[in-house]
Amino acid sequence: MSDREATVEIAKVGEKLFCRLIGSSVAYPDSLEFAELRLDPAELPMLDSRANVVSYGAALREALCLHGAIKSELEQIFCTTSPYRANLRLAIGASLAETVRWETLCADSEQFLALNQMCSMRRVALAGDIADPGLRTCGDAVRMLAFLSPSAVNATDEFHAIVNALGAAKAAGGPNLVAKIFLGQQDLLDKAVAMAAAGKLPGVTVAPIPSDSMALEQALGDNPAELLHFFCHGVIRGGSQLLEFGSINDYDIGADAGSIHLSIERLREILVKGGTTWLTVLNSCSGAQAMPRLYSMASALTGKGSPITIGMAEPILNNDATLFAKSFYARAFEVLARALAGLPNGSMTAIDLGPAVGHARAALHAAYDQGPSDAFGRWCLPILYQRSAPLRVARIQQEMAQRIEEIAKALRGMSADTPGLLRDQILALLDGQPAVPAALRPDRYGNMP
Repeated sequence: MSDREATVEIAKVGEKLFCRLIGSSVAYPDSLEFAELRLDPAELPMLDSRANVVSYGAALREALCLHGAIKSELEQIFCTTSPYRANLRLAIGASLAETVRWETLCADSEQFLALNQMCSMRRVALAGDIADPGLRTCGDAVRMLAFLSPSAVNATDEFHAIVNALGAAKAAGGPNLVAKIFLGQQDLLDKAVAMAAAGKLPGVTVAPIPSDSMALEQALGDNPAELLHFFCHGVIRGGSQLLEFGSINDYDIGADAGSIHLSIERLREILVKGGTTWLTVLNSCSGAQAMPRLYSMASALTGKGSPITIGMAEPILNNDATLFAKSFYARAFEVLARALAGLPNGSMTAIDLGPAVGHARAALHAAYDQGPSDAFGRWCLPILYQRSAPLRVARIQQEMAQRIEEIAKALRGMSADTPGLLRDQILALLDGQPAVPAALRPDRYGNMP
């Protein structure tokens, strides 16, 4: 037995949803044939009680299993045991399907796949919308940038969850993590400044939340980071998806809504231009809630700018957001430590944060396993989006990574009948000094190793 990889595509044709298996460790004769997904999202139960969540997940399994190849894959994935792992990816090409909570998928035994520590379950951004599918680089430190300022919501617990996870990672000899955290509450900012002055926040600097949208964009551009965390609100205005933050003045006057807004489109542009981000966390209200004819905020960022993005499926309570942050970063920093430890110069590693999301879901599940009766479904709020290919991080200079990306993009943009000699000549441009190591070069068609 070996690790299993499966990718299920869900598409809409007319008014109906269809599914097929587009990637698998096993070849099935009917895998690429579409089968109708006999599922009406409007008829699925509420995700509140245990019984309803089980019924919801069972309905998803029954619908998917009408496709023979998908049924076979799910049967094998549900049976995965240590030391083997399984990865189930969902490539969703329809807004209607985005609204379905696929993370509740469960077996006959009421075993939820997204809670199985041997399985990573995620949604993948469709390749056609990916603007920068190349490498990310790793320097001497892994940088984190956090904006904690949801209007009318106290961010104290979120702040401590993040700094405590950073401190624990440092104490355990993890990667060199440095963080800059912007805060919108004056009292919390004052306490954080005092903690930093007393040496209680090693590697962490704090600053007031930028005063307006332009200043916020400037802060993002001036502080490139690998890890990006937003604790804010997600809103839709005039058809635009926005992140909403409370200014210090908003907090002082008790404003219900924040006065600082950042559009997802503008954030994508900033991240694409920077080219440094590995992960973006939208710990926000409606951060992953799809709107009519619009993909979710998390999916949009994954397609352009952020190889991995985590959002919430619906408004998340303050204490649940904090529990997620605490649990997720505790495990995510462990994943980074294992992946980056001893990584030599000129080498590359793949980083999978799926287990960290699973760990956070399990923490939410444990918190509500015994009640309240209408809160059981909160464990499936976190939604993980990533590229179809894993996050790849290389210990090289960013300039070299940009050269690799440019060559890979040029090769992918060529027609299928382009002569191999011409492709090889383009690849030879990577021989220029400093030469790109063979292990980091794309193939003739621009695919990364």
